[in-house]
Amino acid sequence: MRLKTTPLALALMLVSIGSVSGQQRATAARDTARGRANADLVGLYEGPRGFIAISPLGGGGSTRLLLADAASDQLRMLFPVAADSFAAGPEIAKPEPVQLTVRVRRSTDRRVDALVLHRPEKVPDELARRVPLRAVPIVFTSGGAHLLGTLLLPPDSRRGPYPALVLAHGSEDNDRHSFGPVPYVLAGHGYAVLVFDKRGTGASSGSWRDVGLEPLADDVAAAVKLLATRAEVDARRIGIVGFSEGGWVAPLAAARTPLVRFIVTISGGGLTKGDAYVHKARRLAEESGLTGRTLDSAVAAAETTIAESRERARDARSSSGFDRRVSYDPTDDWRRFKGPVLAMAGADDVLEPAARSTAWLERTLRQSGNLDVTVKLFPHGHHSLLLGVTGTPSEFATMRGISQLVPGYWEVLTGWLARASRPRPPRD
Repeated sequence: MRLKTTPLALALMLVSIGSVSGQQRATAARDTARGRANADLVGLYEGPRGFIAISPLGGGGSTRLLLADAASDQLRMLFPVAADSFAAGPEIAKPEPVQLTVRVRRSTDRRVDALVLHRPEKVPDELARRVPLRAVPIVFTSGGAHLLGTLLLPPDSRRGPYPALVLAHGSEDNDRHSFGPVPYVLAGHGYAVLVFDKRGTGASSGSWRDVGLEPLADDVAAAVKLLATRAEVDARRIGIVGFSEGGWVAPLAAARTPLVRFIVTISGGGLTKGDAYVHKARRLAEESGLTGRTLDSAVAAAETTIAESRERARDARSSSGFDRRVSYDPTDDWRRFKGPVLAMAGADDVLEPAARSTAWLERTLRQSGNLDVTVKLFPHGHHSLLLGVTGTPSEFATMRGISQLVPGYWEVLTGWLARASRPRPPRD
């Protein structure tokens, strides 16, 4: 079967390289139109084995769809093969040999009401029915920024009020669609989930580039406060789930409002972003073959960059957003937070020193008297908890060989949230 698509490498090249050929532009235009046509597939489905989520791959402008099987932790790009028909291969970004085909079933009014999944080695086909999540448009302001987002609600809102979650973005251009399948799966588990376009992305005004983490934390805190006013939300059970840079934003946001009752960090939040920068430089240098003094020199250069950034950050007039973000020390904010904390990290993370940072986070919380801290360090886990094979930076960059999240990702996350979000007396 020949798939009607371009490889993921080309899709990424079209996004990241300004100069492309006319043929590549035409391919991109066709894929964009196809992506818009397939937008109604995005959402949550439930099959005999559990939840299946379909989300845009990356930001809201993505022309690609990602299928996440919460029962098996697998992730697959969906490659169009015909109208309302898709195929997936053995890895996230490898379309062939085909190991899964997905056919869209529509109701009489042309709405997507189910997916029919065919795996060659399994009979019969699997039917996954659409879960009717409610999507409520959200608008709020923070520090002069006009922020837009979506509140995802479980199917039957009459059973609320629900525990609620605000998802905190990673670095760079991340909008409300950048969290992949996570908001859909968590809404299916009974949470009201607020996702919004980070300032300067999507439909939100402002800029994330020239600010430190503090304004980003103000935005997340404003989202928490907004949730507390909603009739569908139990204001006593609101938490933050921070991804990568969001792991540092989360304690900062919690310091701004007592409404935050629990925090999850995924691949971030321990030590500083400056430490993560040096760690990344070391991993890249090691893979390039540097050893001994040449390796030490490469790491020293990264350390110098961070030291200079920290020096500039002392004077806000001369510092950049990068300077302020890599210089933020989360120690005091973590010490102030007394609610439950879950830290999930991958042992082979290329972008942060996961073992060292999670140990630091657990030690810091316990020394401050917060004993309700859970750390899960997943073997062979990359950043974002993708399951690696070699654990190298090039593997993470190319996605070659990667087919799933770390085993137990959904089980750990949803199991811990169920406990942490139980009703409890309000904090003073």
